[in-house]
Amino acid sequence: MSLRNRLLSTLRRANGAEMLRNELMAHINNQTADLMAHTNHQTAELVAHFNRVTGLQTSYDQLRELYGIMGRSLFRLRHLDDLKIDVHTNKPVAYDSPDHLMPWGTRIDNSVHLPFNAKLARWIPPESLSVLDLGCAGGGFVKSVLEMGCLAVGIEGSDYSKQKRRAEWATIPDYLFTADVTEPFTVVGCRGGQPEQALKFSVITAWEFLEHIRREQLPAVFRNIDAHLQPRGVVIMSVSPRPDVVDNVVLHQTVESREWWLAECQRHGFVHHDRVLPYFGEDWVRNQENAPGSFPLVLSRQGETLPPLLPT
Repeated sequence: MSLRNRLLSTLRRANGAEMLRNELMAHINNQTADLMAHTNHQTAELVAHFNRVTGLQTSYDQLRELYGIMGRSLFRLRHLDDLKIDVHTNKPVAYDSPDHLMPWGTRIDNSVHLPFNAKLARWIPPESLSVLDLGCAGGGFVKSVLEMGCLAVGIEGSDYSKQKRRAEWATIPDYLFTADVTEPFTVVGCRGGQPEQALKFSVITAWEFLEHIRREQLPAVFRNIDAHLQPRGVVIMSVSPRPDVVDNVVLHQTVESREWWLAECQRHGFVHHDRVLPYFGEDWVRNQENAPGSFPLVLSRQGETLPPLLPT
């Protein structure tokens, strides 16, 4: 698939605005180098169309970064094709989880926010970026990272989307898996018949996920995060402090304040970095529009330093 078609596919997935695709195609009719060489008038026009299609308010600099990322991704995409992923676990589905018994987020969510991807790739270079997304729901964020040419794997506790072939489970099944993350699991990969090796990731994400875990199960989740995180890796998550009850089923099992969650993360060996929040601003995969009241956390292991932030 050409870069132009990849970009169009990503934009349509972000907001499903099929009616604008032909109009947008007239502006995205060349490769990345041509797009970046547009005149100021054409550039402003292109950004306006991008914002109309996605419903976002992104700047030219963010858009140019995104084009650059996608342009550089083609070689890495071919390299990813050789990597076979699997997840080893004794509990492939969280059968006793309310989110499996009453599928809700796993049934409807498929969050993508491309400005987050652009900022993440500006902070952690794509050639070093790999993402494990816990509670991946429809897999939209995982697919958006793969389309940048970076390794991304999603794990979901319920098999609802897998069984229904919902959202991206129909398009990237080799990168989406089910497992109960409150039990031990291992993500492995192999190439060309070589022995499997456990994979570690530079970034682990968990969007509106931890509050779904019972308090007594949180230590096991943090052990799994630690086991899959590279040295100096980053954990990025959003957490809701609000109750969530659907048809009398309590979905949010641990409802606590931001301060409580900061202390809980520290108790399990992770520290939050407030100074990173202004870098992302409002550009999180899940934020107020699709997760009212939630708050983001950016964590590292205690004693480890984060990759340096570039000026915004």
